Amino acid sequence: MPFTHDALVTGATGCVGAALVRSLLADGCRVAVVVRPGRGSAELGAAGLTVLDVPLHDAGALAAATNSVRPRHVFHLAGAGVNPQSRDLASLVQGNVHTTVALLEVAAVWGCERLVVAGSSAEYGLVGPAPVDAAAPLRPTSAYGATKAAGSVLALGLGAAAGIPTVVVRLFNVFGPGEGPWRLLPHLAAKLARDQPCDLTAGTQVRDFLYVDDAAAALRSGTCAPPGTTHNACTGIGRSVRSVVTRAAELLGAAPNLLQFGVLPARIDEPAVLVGDPASLYAATRWRATSDFDTALATTLHKLGGTPGRRSGQDR
Repeated sequence: MPFTHDALVTGATGCVGAALVRSLLADGCRVAVVVRPGRGSAELGAAGLTVLDVPLHDAGALAAATNSVRPRHVFHLAGAGVNPQSRDLASLVQGNVHTTVALLEVAAVWGCERLVVAGSSAEYGLVGPAPVDAAAPLRPTSAYGATKAAGSVLALGLGAAAGIPTVVVRLFNVFGPGEGPWRLLPHLAAKLARDQPCDLTAGTQVRDFLYVDDAAAALRSGTCAPPGTTHNACTGIGRSVRSVVTRAAELLGAAPNLLQFGVLPARIDEPAVLVGDPASLYAATRWRATSDFDTALATTLHKLGGTPGRRSGQDR
């Protein structure tokens, strides 16, 4: 049977998923998306887009809903636990493991040229100060990281067994328009826009911040990577949370004393440094992050409702 769609995307209402769908549609691709019933599928209405409201963990319902959809490429971004406040174990297992298994069962019937699974840097757990290679052992230190790792390993193993060419792309600290309000930059922008103090950790954590458009491009590049491989989507550049927050406040023209560093404790399950090595993805696909960090940060703050360059009424 011929392919009827260029791509199927799960998790399309999330920050990265929405950016991926926009990118695919902009290139004229015919796209189908799977969204949970009641999760805002109306917002995705666009020419060339097929919206399927179906519980992803239910293989039977998924098979019925996608009966007429045979995608060339499948991008699996749906998952649980992006919000740290919603990480009960049962939801994590269902969202990060069972949904992956269900999708693979159905994809085995469709057949596809590539299944690209969005993994997470949380799968690595505690690592050293050097950029972590995609071949590094997985030692997750949180239930979220453990279930994401389980989903990645299952995807590769079951994909190989079912003859589904599968690639895992582990995303590092993605930021950009569409982030949930619990995330660092939306929370910061909301507080500073009202000239309110923003409680923060000490901000000494070093992370690899990746703009959402680069993340979407990395996932698309996964369709060209060899089956059965795993790669990091990252910049290879470490930035402290404190430096990013401070720069965001400068771009917003906010008073420095609104940044209450050290008021909140750091999470006990997070590493001090987590920076990725993007070399394997570049070698396989020639993908690299191309967004200028300052420009991406300013764009993000503007679209989150902040006004870069405004002057706070407080003294500096």
